[in-house]
Amino acid sequence: MSDLVESGGSKYTDKQRRDAVAQYCALGNISAVSKVLKIPRRTLSGWTQQSWWDEQVGEVQQQITEEIKSRAMRIASKAGEETLDRLENGDVTMVRNPDYDNTKRKSQRNPLYVPIRTPVKAKDLSVITGIHIDKAVQLTFPQTSKAGGSDQLLQLAEHFKRISRESQVQGGNIVQKKEFGTVSEQ
Repeated sequence: MSDLVESGGSKYTDKQRRDAVAQYCALGNISAVSKVLKIPRRTLSGWTQQSWWDEQVGEVQQQITEEIKSRAMRIASKAGEETLDRLENGDVTMVRNPDYDNTKRKSQRNPLYVPIRTPVKAKDLSVITGIHIDKAVQLTFPQTSKAGGSDQLLQLAEHFKRISRESQVQGGNIVQKKEFGTVSEQ
């Protein structure tokens, strides 16, 4: 018994119909689906006019959207962990190994290059900070668009300008000349 269409003697199963919907979502056109699944184009065109077709397309698209969101969150999480590691411990840089001894047999040699941690450059710190502040503002004030002239965004921009003017970089660290309150206190 079919749960997509009423039993009317169709030679196609619900699985074939679902496969057609999935292929349509992946390929984008009925002709390509017809070639892949070997179902006549006319049959597929008829299915696209049925109410179950749109419901199935919606479900497949929702499933794809959820998978993309999930993957994006995993990527963002991993990238955030890596960024934090680099900020705390420095970038990994390969340098020539001072203990390398070319006179030893190959199996007994130390590697020619070894990884070391070097502080993240100020330019990179600025980019990372700017991006994270932008994202924090977007998450904190989701109704604010980039095109809009929100007072809150203007206040934040002014606050960061003031911090930038009254701070300096010494030895790779940002040194503030004075403490800054919250944006609303200024």
